[in-house]
Amino acid sequence: MSFTIKKPTMKLPIYWIFILFLLPPFLLNRSDLFIICDLWHLAQLVMVCIMAFYYFVNYRARNTIVNAVLCYYIVAIISSYLNGYSINTIKWDIASDLGIVLVIYLLFNKNKEKALYYLSKILWLYLLINTLVMLIWSNGIASGRIGQIVWFLGGKNNILPWILIGGGCIILDSYERNKKITFITYLKLAICSVQAFLCDSSTAVVVMIILWGIYVINIIVHNQKLLNFFIGGKRLFLLVAIGFVFVVFFTTRSNVLQEFSEWFGKDVTFNGRTGIWIVALNYIKDNPLFGAGPVLVFDMGWSVYMTHAHCLYLNICAHNGIIGLSCLIYILWNVLKNAKKIPLVVIFSLFLYLIGSIVEVYSLSTLLLFCMVLNCLEQKNSRT
Repeated sequence: MSFTIKKPTMKLPIYWIFILFLLPPFLLNRSDLFIICDLWHLAQLVMVCIMAFYYFVNYRARNTIVNAVLCYYIVAIISSYLNGYSINTIKWDIASDLGIVLVIYLLFNKNKEKALYYLSKILWLYLLINTLVMLIWSNGIASGRIGQIVWFLGGKNNILPWILIGGGCIILDSYERNKKITFITYLKLAICSVQAFLCDSSTAVVVMIILWGIYVINIIVHNQKLLNFFIGGKRLFLLVAIGFVFVVFFTTRSNVLQEFSEWFGKDVTFNGRTGIWIVALNYIKDNPLFGAGPVLVFDMGWSVYMTHAHCLYLNICAHNGIIGLSCLIYILWNVLKNAKKIPLVVIFSLFLYLIGSIVEVYSLSTLLLFCMVLNCLEQKNSRT
C-alpha cells in the first residue's frame, strides 16, 4: 500500500496583477519612497511590453479602445519630438495608461466574471484604505507640489475620480453576480462616499449628493429601460460636450455668468481657471494638430505656476493637439454608444467624471480603466 502526500500550494490569482497598474498616488509625492515608485514603474514598463506583444500576436490588435490608446500615445510621442522632448518624458504615462487597458482587456477575455470581481475588490480595498487614512491622518501622509494635503489616493482633487470609478466597478460586480445592487454594495458605496466629505472639496460633495440622488432614483424606479430612455449614453455625452463649450468658451469671453457663479459661491473665473484656459487656448492655437508637448507651464503671475490647464479636455488638446483629443473622444463615443447595455447608475458615474473633468484634470488612467471595463462588458452583453 502506497500513498503520496501532496505539498500544500498557495496560488496567487493572476488577477491581482491589476495592482501593478494601480500605483497609489501618494507614492508620487514621497521623495523618501522614490525607489519603490521607480521599481513599480519599471515593472509596469516590462509588463506592458510583454502584454503588447501578446495582444498583437494572439488578438491581432482588434480592440478599438486599446487601439485608440495606442494611437493617442503615438500622437503624444510625435508631439514630444516635435517640441524637443524625448520619449523618456512620457514613458511612465505610457506604461501606466496603456498597461491598465491591456491588462483589463486580456484578463477580461480570460474570465470576465473573475476579472471584474478582483478588480472591484482591489478598488474597494484602495478606497477603504484611503477612508481610514483620511480619518486617522487628517493632515495626510504626504505633501503635494504646493503644500497640498495628500492621502493614500492623492489630494482633495484626486479623490473624486477614484470614488466614481471604484464605485462604478463595485456596482458592476454586484450586477454581474446578483443582477442588482445589494445592501452590502450600497454599504460599501456609503463608506467610499465619506471621503468626499472629508477632503474639503465642495465639488466632491455636490457630486456625491447628485450621485446618491441617482442611487435613490434607481431604487425607486426599477424599470431600467425607462431610465435609459430619458438619460441614455449618447445624451449624456452630448451634455458633456455642451457643458464643456459653455463653461470654457463662454466664460472666457463674457461676464454674463457673474450672478450665476455667485449662486455657487464662486467667482466668474472659477477660482482663476478662466485665465488658465485662455493660456491653454493660446497653446492650442499655436500648435493645433499635435499640441505643445508634454511639459507646459501656465504662468499666471501667481506665487506658484500651474502645470496643467485645470480642464482635462483643454489639457489634452494643449499637450497633444486636436488629434490627441480626438482619440479620447473616439474612446468615449465607443463606450457611450452602447451604454444602454450597462446599468444607468454606472454610466452616470462616468458622466459625473466627465463633467468634473471640465474644471479639473483627473488622472487619465482611471478614466481609461473605466472605459475599458465598460467596453469589455458591453461586448459580452452584445453576444448574450
